[in-house]
Amino acid sequence: KKEAKKQPVDDEEAMEEVARLLGECDLSLGDVNRFIDVQMEAELMAEGNTTAVASDRDAELATLKEAAELFSDHPPSLYRYARALHVLARTEEAAPLYTSAISLCSKHPSKWRSTHAHALCNLGLVSHAGKDEDFARADELYREALAIDPDHIPTLCNLARLLDGGNTQTWETYVSTRWTNSLDPEAAEGFYRAALRLDPDHVPTL
Repeated sequence: KKEAKKQPVDDEEAMEEVARLLGECDLSLGDVNRFIDVQMEAELMAEGNTTAVASDRDAELATLKEAAELFSDHPPSLYRYARALHVLARTEEAAPLYTSAISLCSKHPSKWRSTHAHALCNLGLVSHAGKDEDFARADELYREALAIDPDHIPTLCNLARLLDGGNTQTWETYVSTRWTNSLDPEAAEGFYRAALRLDPDHVPTL
């Protein structure tokens, strides 16, 4: 009987395990990325700005960076590091990583379909809600993502908000801009409805 893999019990042990995986010659990309996913999500989305959280976040971000550099031809590794930077509002650093991930995914579209759609969607969001607000570029990227995955809910939602005239940075900004910037409200409604058909409880679409 195969022995169950021991899980780390605290952050220090978790980071040691990631470092061990990164140092193995027969490293499994799947193992490393699944492990990073579990460790990153809660910390990056946590509220508050305590020294402990900031320290953990910096250490985890460094691990993602190391993985992205070590596996520079592996789209999910690049995407995860880009997303972590994006969550921290470091979009100028995230954008070229999304672009690299997209380029790699396009060479093997069936293998990296999910990562491809996510990266296109998030790069679109950089244009949509970034400092330059390049709505035309955002529209193009969102539609590319939907061409790859027509059921990609985040893209359906973001494209709907774009066409409804809203900036996605905050709900307050969205409400204040939607009536003056509306591009195609009827099309927006269609994308909203498509997202809700796929997930009736999807809060950002409601």
